[in-house]
Amino acid sequence: MHDAGIPILAGTDDIAGFTLHRELELYVAAGLKPVEALKIATWNGAKYSRVLETAGSIAVDKQVDMILVDGDPSVNISDVRKVSMVMKSGLIFSPPSCMRRSG
Repeated sequence: MHDAGIPILAGTDDIAGFTLHRELELYVAAGLKPVEALKIATWNGAKYSRVLETAGSIAVDKQVDMILVDGDPSVNISDVRKVSMVMKSGLIFSPPSCMRRSG
């Protein structure tokens, strides 16, 4: 589908927020580059939800909800599991150490 130009959106019918990591890993295992999987989870979601003008990327005047990870998911997609900070609606949250996964 991806090679044919058919848009792919990340999402799950399972536990939201917890299974997305695995979904992104599966996209990479299927042959997509990690950067492409990240775009599916961010930019594509905003574009096809028709909110790209206000979300989906980091830019002036956009809503910015984001995570900070310990690693580089553009190289190793599994690094999305190493969340060290969450910013949601301008508030910063640090996950409990018991929730962090090691490499």
